[in-house]
Amino acid sequence: MADALLDYYDLGVTTFLIRGFDPLEDATDYGRELIPRTRELVAQRLQSQRKAA
Repeated sequence: MADALLDYYDLGVTTFLIRGFDPLEDATDYGRELIPRTRELVAQRLQSQRKAA
């Protein structure tokens, strides 16, 4: 799912509203896994862009 969020980030989206079926469990998963992974992918993308420039 982080890859899908990165696709939207590439289009200029910076704020996401993500909803799930079990709000508490999903929010916990997003905070522990999805958000950090998405940030990691964005950082990798920015770093590779800097190297290319």
